Amino acid sequence: MIVDKHKIEPDEILIITDSLGDIIEANEAGIKSIGVIWGVHDSGTLNRANPHLIVASPSELVEGVKSVIGV
Repeated sequence: MIVDKHKIEPDEILIITDSLGDIIEANEAGIKSIGVIWGVHDSGTLNRANPHLIVASPSELVEGVKSVIGV
């Protein structure tokens, strides 16, 4: 919905989430995702949806985002 409303391309979006369902939906929409394991789901569960990356702590997010978007 946001992609259509704001005319954003899926490859311009990165979702950071702790939810397996969010990662599945991001994949279906062609959106990159980073799973975080300090929330709802653990790394084993998040891995089932094939996120671009999983991080274990907030301190890993900056480098994780850079690696996923190619900076």
